[in-house]
Amino acid sequence: MEQIQTLRSALESVPTTLLTADAIRIYNGVFSSLEIIERTETEDPVVVLVGPTGVGKSYLFNAIIGADASPEGVLRPTTSTVVIAGDPRPSLRRRVPNAVILPRADVDFTLVEMPELGGELPDTIGLLAEADLVVTVVSPIRYADATVAAMWQSLDPARATVVLNRVATQGAETRDLLRSVTDVFGTEPYVISEDADVGASIADHILGLMPAKRSAAVTSIMLRASEAGTRYIVRDVTNSAPDIGRIGGAVDDIPDCVFDTTRLDVQVSWEGTRDEITRRVAIDIRDGEDDVVRISRTDLAERILDSIGPWDEENLAEALDSWRDRCISTFSGAASVRWRRASAKQLIERFSWSTAINPGIVPPKRFTRIMGASLVETKAQMRSDLEGLVCEYLSARLDVWRAALDGLGDYQPGALASAVDALASSWHAHD
Repeated sequence: MEQIQTLRSALESVPTTLLTADAIRIYNGVFSSLEIIERTETEDPVVVLVGPTGVGKSYLFNAIIGADASPEGVLRPTTSTVVIAGDPRPSLRRRVPNAVILPRADVDFTLVEMPELGGELPDTIGLLAEADLVVTVVSPIRYADATVAAMWQSLDPARATVVLNRVATQGAETRDLLRSVTDVFGTEPYVISEDADVGASIADHILGLMPAKRSAAVTSIMLRASEAGTRYIVRDVTNSAPDIGRIGGAVDDIPDCVFDTTRLDVQVSWEGTRDEITRRVAIDIRDGEDDVVRISRTDLAERILDSIGPWDEENLAEALDSWRDRCISTFSGAASVRWRRASAKQLIERFSWSTAINPGIVPPKRFTRIMGASLVETKAQMRSDLEGLVCEYLSARLDVWRAALDGLGDYQPGALASAVDALASSWHAHD
């Protein structure tokens, strides 16, 4: 179990972006296999008492758990539903959702008492499939029922035993009875005298008959699946390594940012212009990322794009609002003092950012006179400021790609390979 936990931790450290769609399914399957192993290895075995009415199943049930938990009767049906003592595994709970659940018995297994075998044999067999050991209880007068015989034939002999209960006599008569029961079931029964104090003895007998837990077979299958799946993941991750370099080269080949503000359609309102700039940046980012995927020719590039998610334009919108405020403040500071009146302020607020963005815009003559000789220099300064701001966001998106690639490139699958090697070695040695 310690090695399984080590393998689980190693799997959790795998950057799933490196995995193809098929490898992701296998990756999830390995986790499912490990969960099955962990669950089955910690579950108690299940012992089911089954047999016809009146043979003393409830008596044995109570004797094993050391409490009068199941009603007893004499040659009449007293248990009309499934009774369970212990902590039933989830699959058993699903099979018998209406079962009576009693506190854990003072034994190392979950004990189940079934009602009398009836005509619904397929349902009975389904429930018995949960058992690690089926104890078929019969009595001297109830051991050759056709339903019991049919049920017995459906069981794995290695996981089934017969208890002959309420044997009142000894000697030749008992020997004849044992031969007859042995002939019916093909195995010698465990005999309980009618006046015997079974108590712990029947529990010890059951434990002595308990075969290797079925979980051993399940564990073996799941370990094989886990080993094969993990080795596939190691190969898939290793095969992705060259793709990381190709994608990195494609990212580095993207030309340096040149944001041409003359391509923008300056709107009447600042909000419309801000949205236009943001849209233009989003287009440039999308085109650059499309180039990365196209040039690298790898599925990994698309998976990285999915992992980093779409570009978030909200931060740029806030930065552009701050740029507009700086633009107005810079133009106001550069304007002629004599024009600093309310009307001049309105002109600056309207035309400072628009003329800074697009030099093709012709502002009113009054605005030109307000700015005087500083107009050309101020426009150039704020345009350069805007272009630098936009390029920072374009570069930041590429940095996100580089960071993702660095994280993937730093991963070494050796720890995962070592973990599965250790688990496989221990498992094979145990077998």
